[in-house]
Amino acid sequence: RNIINQNQRYGRSKRWPQGLIVMGDAACLLNPVYGQGMTIAAKQVALLRDRLNSIMSRGPVTQWELNFQKSVARTATIPWVLATT
Repeated sequence: RNIINQNQRYGRSKRWPQGLIVMGDAACLLNPVYGQGMTIAAKQVALLRDRLNSIMSRGPVTQWELNFQKSVARTATIPWVLATT
């Protein structure tokens, strides 16, 4: 099966549903030949852990999901450029 690189760029949205986050291959799918998908997913999980710890220490935060999606997109920027150039 031929895998085509796909980058959804959800962080560009103006509005985002509360309580929804997209990570891993659902956000940026790279050909497994490059070996970058698991690394990106692990970085995104660490990002989520840090974001949730921050939210828990400050108290309830609203509308954090869209900013999180922008951060998720940034984790895939360099691997995306390497895979597509």
